[in-house]
Amino acid sequence: MAIIIIGLASCGNEDDKGPTDEEAAADFCECFQHADAASGVGCIDNFYSRYASYSTFFFTDVSKKIGCDMQEWWSWRVNGSPTGAIEEVTVDLGGGVTMAFVKVDPGKFLMGEAGNFNGVITLTNAYYIAKYPVTQAQWTAVWGTTVTEQRDQYMPGDKLNGVGANYPMYYVSWNEATWFAEAMTDDYGSHGVFRLPTEAEWEFAARGGVRSNGYKFSGSNAPENVAVYGRDYWESGTAEPVGSKAPNELGIFDMSGNVSEMCSDFYSYYAATPKTNPTGRETAHMPARAIRGGSWHEEAEESRVAYNTLILETSRERSVGFRLVLIK
Repeated sequence: MAIIIIGLASCGNEDDKGPTDEEAAADFCECFQHADAASGVGCIDNFYSRYASYSTFFFTDVSKKIGCDMQEWWSWRVNGSPTGAIEEVTVDLGGGVTMAFVKVDPGKFLMGEAGNFNGVITLTNAYYIAKYPVTQAQWTAVWGTTVTEQRDQYMPGDKLNGVGANYPMYYVSWNEATWFAEAMTDDYGSHGVFRLPTEAEWEFAARGGVRSNGYKFSGSNAPENVAVYGRDYWESGTAEPVGSKAPNELGIFDMSGNVSEMCSDFYSYYAATPKTNPTGRETAHMPARAIRGGSWHEEAEESRVAYNTLILETSRERSVGFRLVLIK
């Protein structure tokens, strides 16, 4: 079937305003509903490149009117439906403490969601992402401090929202998380290089990589199945031990809810254009980094795989943690 490519090049002409949002949305759906993988990607890339030269807000308006399920389309038309065992790597931190990583194969995905798509993202290299957020046992094994000691550096006497070896680590700044990753590389560099994930790496893994089913949350469209969320921040609400909910398609846990997770990118707006291995802005007006996944005290909507917000590099919060990626 021929793919309909939207002619947006003339849209900037005052005498020819081009397609309406509804017409563009209908044509865009043709890409998703009837294209094979190769031509579908070409169609969408063409749409994005033409849109980028036409209007900053045009595609956002169009995407709100699209009736087809774009994320589901990506899960089976672009990346296929791989089967077989998923490779894992386990790093022994000593004292009976380990850190498990899951392989994420290269692939393409549509970053963001209807009304705020960030473009077709291509990740060309495989990477390994931690199966769980960094736990308190893992943090202490590598860095030496406890969650209570971290809290006392930030705000002595403030609340602790979950304490135990398998609870996620929190009261950790972005700077400390990057230092932790460097320490992991120093001590366990035979496995590769450890670092924070980029936002693109984080979202691709949260969506299930090339095995994605296009879910709104990491592993399900029902947040109660995969996320710890909606708990009281001021009184008795807490995180849960990692792995308390179901995993996603790659066997990764807690990418929706429990603790929000820091990424390497500066927090900023992503233009809706195709990108390959994006790492975000090189500089920012303030030292704020992106965090993903929502947390135990936020509502379900903040646990969407597409949702992001920010944290200052030096801030420590009782609902923000992190996980690492391993680059071999």
